[in-house]
Amino acid sequence: MVLESGHSSNVCFSLETGGTEQSIGNPEYIIPSPKDSYRLNGSFGGQTCISYFFQKKINGKFTYLTEFNTEVESCSFKEFYWINENTFIYRISDFLTENGIKQFYKGKIKNNT
Repeated sequence: MVLESGHSSNVCFSLETGGTEQSIGNPEYIIPSPKDSYRLNGSFGGQTCISYFFQKKINGKFTYLTEFNTEVESCSFKEFYWINENTFIYRISDFLTENGIKQFYKGKIKNNT
């Protein structure tokens, strides 16, 4: 269940488990990996940018893994795509390179269980 509260912030609850933002996030922001072992998720705290984080599926349920930190304001975050199960690319602004090309960055989730 996603509720909108003051300043358009999202408050999320799982009616099944009682989980909140870090355990379930907001379904609107979920981008699953190709085999659904990981997913990018997010929550909006109101008057700020969306906070993105990674989740890992363990025993059939997603659990918080780590925040997604581009070392820039998450308001600049524009696109995210999985390349494989733990490698992804993302774009952080609308600016183009000198050649008019979108600039993407590559990231990887290390599988340290």
